[in-house]
Amino acid sequence: MQLTNIKNVQISICTYRRPDLLKKLLTSIFEAMKPSVFKLSILIVDNDIEESAKPVITEFNNDEININYLVESSRNISVVRNACLAMGLEASADFILFLDDDEFIGTSYFVELEKSFLEYTPDIIIGPVITVYYPNTPRWALASKIFERGRHTTGKKLSTGNTGNAFVSIELIKKVGLFDPEYGRSGGEDSNYFYRCKAFNAKFIWCDEAEAFEYLAVERANLRYAALRARRGGQTYIKIRAHNMSLGNKLTLVIVKLISGSIGAVLGYIISLLTNKYYGTPLLIKSIARLGQVEGLIGKTVYMYGE
Repeated sequence: MQLTNIKNVQISICTYRRPDLLKKLLTSIFEAMKPSVFKLSILIVDNDIEESAKPVITEFNNDEININYLVESSRNISVVRNACLAMGLEASADFILFLDDDEFIGTSYFVELEKSFLEYTPDIIIGPVITVYYPNTPRWALASKIFERGRHTTGKKLSTGNTGNAFVSIELIKKVGLFDPEYGRSGGEDSNYFYRCKAFNAKFIWCDEAEAFEYLAVERANLRYAALRARRGGQTYIKIRAHNMSLGNKLTLVIVKLISGSIGAVLGYIISLLTNKYYGTPLLIKSIARLGQVEGLIGKTVYMYGE
């Protein structure tokens, strides 16, 4: 049975000094085909005390989709995301849709998202974030695909997600609570949040047609950034799960990840070196993530925000 009553959807965008990209995202939202069941509104949370996003927003104020704007000065991404949750609760939204400020969406995005919502009635819908490369991106970065994410068949049940393209029920948010500020400078706050959703038997599904596209900044299209992100991902992954692991399981993990990660990192590095990074790079990055899990167990943290 389909749900036909109107659902208030707050599109939540956290931004920091990316006015040109934010303008492209907002343009894509206003140009997209409009859904029939979702009533859309937009919340911009500007993490820049100089309010660099404000002039962009004034270009889009009209009666079609209401835009709210606020500034959150804390250099902690969890606190910034929590401002989105607070506004969603205050505004009586039914769902919060998270999109990033360096993304834009396809013209059929909302129609496809609504279709999946009506068919599967989930608590959370996760959609793909497709990497868009600038013309001067190194060719090896495109060939290695280390900056690209996997995709699934629409309707597939998931166990986690990220806030790059996430549609979340406000009723679930009321149960789960806020993003954890402990992850606010390292990143991984969304992984932690969606992991906590599992405790409430949240229904995650994938919608492959609700496509968001993300620009890869040229200054990030390098091995150093990819390795840093992999380390942080490994650290976060194990930090979220460590409290449910026995001492024996932790010791086993350290041994297995240390051996497999070290061997893979050496092999990946050698192959990458011999092929000018066209091959071996995925193995290197995956191996660094495994070593990151070992770091996470001993309390090391890579900080990627708030500098």
